[in-house]
Amino acid sequence: MRENATKKLIQFLRTSISFTIKELDEFLSLLDYQEVQKNSHLIASGKTCNKIYFLSGGYVKYQLNHGTLRKVIHIAGNGVFVSDFFSYYSDYPAITDIYTITDSQLFVASKKDLEKLYNENIVWANF
Repeated sequence: MRENATKKLIQFLRTSISFTIKELDEFLSLLDYQEVQKNSHLIASGKTCNKIYFLSGGYVKYQLNHGTLRKVIHIAGNGVFVSDFFSYYSDYPAITDIYTITDSQLFVASKKDLEKLYNENIVWANF
């Protein structure tokens, strides 16, 4: 499964930027591959989000929780980056919960590792 997931990630990246094999290897070395079950809680509202996921297989839902209101506001599938981007970029608490709605395959990277890569390599900084 990991090999197919990696191929999907590389295909996605190639649609956005040009990179060398060395640059790709640097990026991939930062990622952890995970296979998670349906209903896994990836991101929790109220907590600062410091991870970004690439969903290579499966589906997730973004759920807004406000008091007793719980509302699905977005569903995302294969081949996308997933995060509470507001929290990730602002360092404010997340406003959504993100759950898998199917068994899923994803790569996860920490904000700290990605920021280091962005500072060291203009290819990824432009991405």
